[in-house]
Amino acid sequence: MGPRPRGRSRPARLGHRAGARCPRRPAGRHPGHRAARPARPRPGRRPGEELAGRAAIPTRLSVDVPRVNLGYETALYFCVTEALANAAKHASATRVDVRVHVDGPWVVAEVEDDGVGGAHLGKGTGLAGLDRRLAGLGGHLTVTSPQGGPTVIRAEVPCVS
Repeated sequence: MGPRPRGRSRPARLGHRAGARCPRRPAGRHPGHRAARPARPRPGRRPGEELAGRAAIPTRLSVDVPRVNLGYETALYFCVTEALANAAKHASATRVDVRVHVDGPWVVAEVEDDGVGGAHLGKGTGLAGLDRRLAGLGGHLTVTSPQGGPTVIRAEVPCVS
């Protein structure tokens, strides 16, 4: 980076008035704070229907669970959105199946695509970050993705309402 231009202070170059206070957000808040939890579905729609409708790949959805703790629901939501994004971006998938159900003491979200496979937790930060998020809630993430596909991402959280 070159030398600073002379004659104007940094705040003036950035469009701030001299002596004016910069607007501050409350601590811990940022523009994306509203995205920190899944939107509640519109009346008459199942949870996840809108998400599946916005997916870049044709997506079949099966949801067979009651509403759960908001923190767990949010973690599962992010797991499903990350899996859908990965299927569209990396897997060359033509279809995705999303199943959310209760399996014993767990609420399970499974995302299966027909893509090329090769996904794993150690590759990149997306899936590894989700695994850490789930571990903080007492859950876990399992990735089964042989070369040639299919890829199955299974997120599990304790069944707590």
